[in-house]
Amino acid sequence: MTTCIVLSDSHNTLRIDQATAELFEHADKILHLGDGRRDAEQLRALYSDKLISIEGNCDGGTEAFRIVEIEDARILITHGHMLRVKSGTETLHAECLAQGVSCGLYGHTHRPAVETYGNLKLINPGAWKDGCYCYLTVAGNRILARNVIKGK
Repeated sequence: MTTCIVLSDSHNTLRIDQATAELFEHADKILHLGDGRRDAEQLRALYSDKLISIEGNCDGGTEAFRIVEIEDARILITHGHMLRVKSGTETLHAECLAQGVSCGLYGHTHRPAVETYGNLKLINPGAWKDGCYCYLTVAGNRILARNVIKGK
């Protein structure tokens, strides 16, 4: 079983206090979905062996998505701006099906969401700057997600 903290849209507000350090230290992987280049650099300096990241529109990101493998699960990570997620998840959904992944992780909208379409999950952790992230567990090819709002 692999535990992951998924965050997006930190917009350079990440502060590594004791609670945040414990959150990241207890995770096997940290996935940063963009819009917070300095935050991703800070995470890379502290947790280089755990961090997987992609840049967002505010970072000048030009990579539409990346496929990562965690255990037996193929996961598409994207910020989402190039897949137009603010207009809906249809393009993301289609790309996930085309890539043969079981999960699409995206940000950009600042709205937490977990949607399931058959065997495909689309997950948005919300905006870290608003206190949101996702706790993701991967066991083989099974993916469980719980969106969290800090302090609640």
